Amino acid sequence: MIVLPKSKYKIKQLLPANNWIAYFANGDKYDIEPLITWALVEDKEGGQQIRGVFIYTAEMGGEWGFADDDKNFIGYENSEYPFLSKDKAELIARLDVIKEIKEEERLENEKMV
Repeated sequence: MIVLPKSKYKIKQLLPANNWIAYFANGDKYDIEPLITWALVEDKEGGQQIRGVFIYTAEMGGEWGFADDDKNFIGYENSEYPFLSKDKAELIARLDVIKEIKEEERLENEKMV
């Protein structure tokens, strides 16, 4: 088991993430980052989940992190079998919808705090 500094999770197991990518909003564009692994993690209460791990670019510090912790995270996709679309215009339209939903969720969560 790996216990990470600055993390509330223990990594119980690492799983291959071949061909998996994470999408991130970047203004009017989208960044795509390859996952380096899936991690089965456990929180302090014993709850478990699988999370995607990627490496931040050198400009962002070059460290690894959980993709879904990033405020601009949109979702995952297997690049070998894309579930969205091979048509770039349709892909961007769908990512725009997901981005709007995520922003609405973020604003709603801020209201609750």
